[in-house]
Formats: sequence, C-alpha cells, structure tokens
Amino acid sequence: MPGVLPNNSSRVLKAFRVIMNCRYRVPGDVAAGARQEVQRLKPSASQLQAAMQELQSSGLHSDDAGIGAAEARKTDLMAKKAKLDETLAATRQFRALLR
Repeated sequence: MPGVLPNNSSRVLKAFRVIMNCRYRVPGDVAAGARQEVQRLKPSASQLQAAMQELQSSGLHSDDAGIGAAEARKTDLMAKKAKLDETLAATRQFRALLR
C-alpha cells in the first residue's frame, strides 16, 4: 500500500523528527546562553583590563633597569665561562702531552 510505512520506518521517521526538532531549537538556546555568558563575563573583562593598564603604567617600566643589569651579568658570566672552557681544554691537552 502506498503511503503506509512499515513499523521500523515509522520509528525511524519519529526519531528523525525528534532530532530535527532539537536541531532547530538548540541554536536559539545556545545563542541565549551565549548572550547570558557574555553579560556575566563583561565585568570581569573590565576589571582585568583596568588591572593590565595599571600594571603597564606603573610596575612594568620600573623593572627595565633590573632586566638590563641581569642581561649584562649574563653576558659577563658567559664570557668567564668561555675563558674557563678554553683553560680547561688547554690543561687537558697539556696533561695528554705529559703522559
């Protein structure tokens, strides 16, 4: 008989309708949830932005001198290490010659 679906096809069609109803309903729910989440997070974002501006204007610039001094110290220590490595290599070479 045309137009009459077997039992199994009828259940599949019902399941498909349920899925399609959920599919079309969910984006609206997701959008509403996203709007609520955005509204909830806006004050936190404003607080973080204010804190970042405060850090940039006060604390970060005063540390620049310390960073420069640390870089100079690092360069000095690297030069001393290179000199010690050369001395160690020369000492090992001299010991090898004495054997």
